[in-house]
Amino acid sequence: MMKKTAVKLISIFAAAVLLAVTVTAAEVTLDGQVSTATEEIYPGVTATDYYLQSGYTYSGNGPQNLRVLEFDPRQEDLAFDVVMAGEVGSKKTVSHIVDDFNETNTENKTVVAAVNGDLWMMAQYHSRVEGSGTVCGGYSDAVVKAELCVPRGTNICDGEIISSQNMQQETPYEEVAESFGITPDGEPLIGNLRVKLFLTDVTSGTKGFYANGLNRLPANNAVVIYSDKGPTSNYCLDDAYEVVIDCDYDYTLTQNSTVTGTVTAISNPGDERPSMQPNRLIVTARGESYISKISSYAIGDEITLDVTLSDSYGNTEKWQNVTEAVGGHCVVLRDGEDVNPGANRADPMTLIGFKPDGKVVIIVNDGRQSWYSMGINRTLFDELGKDLGIDTMFLLDGGGSTTLVELAENGYELKNRPSDNATESTIGDERAVINAVLISAISEKAPEYTVTWKNGDSVIYEEVLEEGSVAVYDADTYGIPEKAEDGNYTYEFAGWDTAPGTVTADVTYNAVFDATEKYVTGDLDGDSKITAKDVNLLKKVITGAYEETLSADVNGDGKVTAADMNLLKRTVAGA
Repeated sequence: MMKKTAVKLISIFAAAVLLAVTVTAAEVTLDGQVSTATEEIYPGVTATDYYLQSGYTYSGNGPQNLRVLEFDPRQEDLAFDVVMAGEVGSKKTVSHIVDDFNETNTENKTVVAAVNGDLWMMAQYHSRVEGSGTVCGGYSDAVVKAELCVPRGTNICDGEIISSQNMQQETPYEEVAESFGITPDGEPLIGNLRVKLFLTDVTSGTKGFYANGLNRLPANNAVVIYSDKGPTSNYCLDDAYEVVIDCDYDYTLTQNSTVTGTVTAISNPGDERPSMQPNRLIVTARGESYISKISSYAIGDEITLDVTLSDSYGNTEKWQNVTEAVGGHCVVLRDGEDVNPGANRADPMTLIGFKPDGKVVIIVNDGRQSWYSMGINRTLFDELGKDLGIDTMFLLDGGGSTTLVELAENGYELKNRPSDNATESTIGDERAVINAVLISAISEKAPEYTVTWKNGDSVIYEEVLEEGSVAVYDADTYGIPEKAEDGNYTYEFAGWDTAPGTVTADVTYNAVFDATEKYVTGDLDGDSKITAKDVNLLKKVITGAYEETLSADVNGDGKVTAADMNLLKRTVAGA
């Protein structure tokens, strides 16, 4: 971790310690509860641990351990972010995603807590890799040549739509693939989002059409658009027809946006497949009637992609402004009413929801560990939410993916016990996941100042540094400053007119140089000129009246003779 980030982490943790609530009893009592404790892990962010003994409402199958986070998304120094592990298809642990976010975000955010996000289309169930013989939901046709871990739902990161929700052509689900998000003014939402992708060939003037999905599996009887946030390869089958569209600018697929590009390549069935590059779109079609929608596209054609987003639950206007959204399994509680309890099974789980007062609640329940926590049955999620005062609740990914990481005194700590490779004496391993939900503290941004490095009248480079940073000249990139010699002196870089130090205001550092007087052959009297005086002195050197010096060897033959005298005379005469 970089030093600057480490200092920020320490500062955030110090603030949390100074204002943290000491261990107290939780306000909510759950059936079978043996112990509970609440702490404030950061001002405004509380964490409550519940331990439930076996044999009660939520623990009929064994003991339960839950950790419940709560925060107000309207709190100005808190941020809610959905962060992908990388390009669509990539996976990293939640801890790794947190570290990357702290290093790269430019908004002075430091993660306070993070959980796993959306589930993905798994090879052994959903994506039906060619040759695997996988059957899911009654579908057995192959979809991809290799596993492609696309998200289940619509995901939005930093305003950019990363994926649309699961398509029927991929693998049918009984549940609707909703998403959870928070508006800029701090209102949490659950939405059934529809990403509409309208393609138009401006050059040919042919009728435009709606594609079926964004960064989805390349399923049969569908047109799927892949963005440069999508996979490097979509592993499409040989029967796919693909069109490459390159843009001459850094596009972003946001709500109500239009992207314009030019067709630069076409891949027919059986051809070599194009790979994703920055500022590129790839349109992939399978199925005769779907291929026909793009088969008229020609290299050089100008193509536009219009992107809009709607919510079938009636909150389209609010969703138009949401910049962070995460997909998942399904809604289990809406407006206090049970929506879909799901299968009669118990697994580790991660849930997110909100109370009538707008506060967001995240529940992490460990499972599959009889000696510690078995996992609450999904049919009881609605009751659990109501008991915790939650009005609307959404199930994210669970199972071995369930992970909770929090900021602690010595960095980050894994606060739950993942089930993968767990034993009675060891905590399980973090599973790599496709994205994570982060709660971050926003530090007040330090003032920024311009640091200028100059050599004479020329600016070597300028940089903008935060107040308190230490100015350091980048010699590896810009080299050591130099000054050309003149008739009398050579110059060597000696440093800066002011010693670089802590930045507190705009500052300019000027290169300074040590001057060394040049050796002038024939200048015997040291006045930096060659005159008749030097001729007279040379006569005395030749006659032995003065000690011979190298400067008296005018012709460079290593001796001082009449030849040097003659050459010096001609020099004085201008010959």
